[in-house]
Amino acid sequence: ILNGQTIWLHSNYLIPASKVVIIDAGHGGTDPGAQGNGLREKDITLDIALRTQRLLKANGFTVIMTRTTDKTIRLAERTKLANNSKANMFVSIHVNAGGGTGIETWWQSNAPEAQKSNALAKNIQNELVKETNVRDRGIKDGNLHVNRETNMPSALVEVGFIDNSNDAAKLKQERYRNQIATGIVNGIKKYFQIFH
Repeated sequence: ILNGQTIWLHSNYLIPASKVVIIDAGHGGTDPGAQGNGLREKDITLDIALRTQRLLKANGFTVIMTRTTDKTIRLAERTKLANNSKANMFVSIHVNAGGGTGIETWWQSNAPEAQKSNALAKNIQNELVKETNVRDRGIKDGNLHVNRETNMPSALVEVGFIDNSNDAAKLKQERYRNQIATGIVNGIKKYFQIFH
């Protein structure tokens, strides 16, 4: 009710508060992940995951984190947590290596929720590129444990190349890590406008 009048909003504009999102900070503890240019993947992923968690909570989502500190968690533990929690989606954050540049998002075509995972990956990738203006490496279909073993729509984001000096310089900036978190959250919100 606004100024004594009832205003109706189409449900497309509302995201139900009951949506549960798992945010997975890749690697951790005894597994540092990729390393380069004075950075460790496990530190970058945790920092971005925590920023993403804060933004999602501010937007009314329930957020479950696979880790909030620098600890070792096996892949099977991550997917078991996701499946046991009956979450609406799983998003894993990683940093790439291998000499490229830019951002890419992975999904799996033979996973339990393949069509929705594809839509999730596309939305996150598009919003990340829009937010950061870095090279768009697109979405990729691959056999990754966290996408294969989760029962809900899932995507794995590679937010830049740790062994590329330009990407690493960006990853060192708090502003850039905020942009990454914003892009992920905007992609999640866009996804839920389609599948609500």
